[in-house]
Amino acid sequence: MKLHRQFLLLHERYGTEEAGAAGVQVTLAEVAETLDCTHRSALTVVGKMADAGWIHWSSQRGRGKRSELSFRVTPEDIAAQSVADAIRRGDFRGIAGELGDNAPSPAMQERLQESLRTYFGHHSEMRTGRQVDTLRLPIRQQLHALDPIRTNLLAESFVVSHVFDGLLRQQSGSDEILPALAHHWESSKDGTCWTFYLRKDVPFHDGRILSSEDVVYTFERMLKLPERVLYGFMFRNIEEVAGIGPLTVRIKLKRAHSLFLPFLCTSRTAIIPKNALARGEETFSQQPVGTGPFRVAEFDRDLCVLEAFTAHYAGRAHLDRVEIVNIPWQMQGEEELGGESDLPFHVVPPGAATNDSVQADETRPLHRKIQPTHGNELLSRSDAYKPAAWTQAHAEVFSRKFVTCNTKSGPLRDPARRAAVMAAVAERTAPNGNAHAASEENVELADRAPLRLLTIPQYRKDATLIRDRLEQRGYACRIIIVTVDDFKGRTRLAADLILFSLIRDRDEQLRLFDLYITLSEHTDSKTRLLIRSALRQAAFDPTPRGRGRELDDIETLLIAGHQLHVLYETPLQTAYLPSIRGVSFGSQGWIDLRTIWFPPESRSESDRCL
Repeated sequence: MKLHRQFLLLHERYGTEEAGAAGVQVTLAEVAETLDCTHRSALTVVGKMADAGWIHWSSQRGRGKRSELSFRVTPEDIAAQSVADAIRRGDFRGIAGELGDNAPSPAMQERLQESLRTYFGHHSEMRTGRQVDTLRLPIRQQLHALDPIRTNLLAESFVVSHVFDGLLRQQSGSDEILPALAHHWESSKDGTCWTFYLRKDVPFHDGRILSSEDVVYTFERMLKLPERVLYGFMFRNIEEVAGIGPLTVRIKLKRAHSLFLPFLCTSRTAIIPKNALARGEETFSQQPVGTGPFRVAEFDRDLCVLEAFTAHYAGRAHLDRVEIVNIPWQMQGEEELGGESDLPFHVVPPGAATNDSVQADETRPLHRKIQPTHGNELLSRSDAYKPAAWTQAHAEVFSRKFVTCNTKSGPLRDPARRAAVMAAVAERTAPNGNAHAASEENVELADRAPLRLLTIPQYRKDATLIRDRLEQRGYACRIIIVTVDDFKGRTRLAADLILFSLIRDRDEQLRLFDLYITLSEHTDSKTRLLIRSALRQAAFDPTPRGRGRELDDIETLLIAGHQLHVLYETPLQTAYLPSIRGVSFGSQGWIDLRTIWFPPESRSESDRCL
């Protein structure tokens, strides 16, 4: 890596001075000064570069004599080689050092394609007589926190789901609730009092044994959170949590809710040890301790390493190690996937066929198709996209982008003005086809303050698209970008338009409850009452279909009142894993890393059972 940087220094100083094939005339002393080293070291460096074929160096002996220097490769060639070497070593911090926050040029990405394809995926090696299986996954999102109640990104949720366990889990492909840390549970007739019976001798990663005190601590911590968190409406509905002996927990609800058990299957309710925050919340977020099938061995902005927890109550994972690597730029070939950074995993560029590659019908995706339980299907922006190789997949868990209005305060309280603005966002004809009235509205608004469009950094591109559409109709618009945490707070009440997304997975109805409660806070009083009434009805309905009807009615109400517009819906893309076996999925469609395994890469015909 050092020689690469020295070449770049040399080229920066003398590359522009080359006179054709003759090169540039330079003394060894000048080279030493450029490289900030001694004459002897400079001579060694240029010798290594010449041997590597990077430069031509014609040395002239004698003090003050000028040697001839010419460059045989470009800085782009050297940068690509340096990054490729870092990839082969698994030194992704080295990549960050080479590239910073800048994405590689298209030419460099093409050079790196094979290195990335080779590095990621399954790798097996023998160490002291045992097979060690490592899975390397590239993610688009930088991981910030692994505290279950602090996660904001899908990639963080994926990691948390393998580091922690909840009381319950949901059966893949159905609404069935299965035991996890609790082996049995029961409820009162009115559904407000629930008793959970814990498994015996379940260890945390640090060796401590799970007890009712840990469960009580976990839920009491949730109840004390002052700020808004995902599914906060469920936390606030808990009246009391109590341990009834070392292995029994009782949870009392203020009101019965039909989604309480599915809520306990989410990563937000993952159980943490009672003294987890003794070293502070920040430390716990970076060095979490759970009971899950993997423990966190290493965690920073570029790399998260998980190692199998051999004492997991459900059995040891087949994988020994999982390396989750942040690639902070868009990979070549991902442009056509559409959408923005809700996508957690990269689609690894396909490479040339090798002896290790497999046919498409032998592969499985990281994500499985989960049919949403609510709402009508929309045409995805990437419906036309079809996987071109075994390294690409369609995961039919969807991200839906919305724009909603603040009708509690501000200019969009006026129904006619709101309808005109939403028509501009949707690129529809002006309401009632009255273009003249819409034109007068634009003239009036031109003298007013710009519309304030609030969103988070990941959705900047879509926010720009909305602003452009508004400005085409004569509306001034100012984009306001805030952090995810600030977006959850009352900042929305100072905006006129809010851009956000909804993940449509197995937890969609929980997400919709949370979404509509949040949205009702910036609607007019009549709309707010209608939303809250429909949510109360849905909370008592025991069937997914019945709840779905109530939630559909809310969406219909908001769209009809020009308070909600769906920009688009796009499926989340992930990558295939070759020859994967033992596939099972969690409630959100994530593949369960505990159960998957890979057969040996090469077996002779005599080893195969026909």
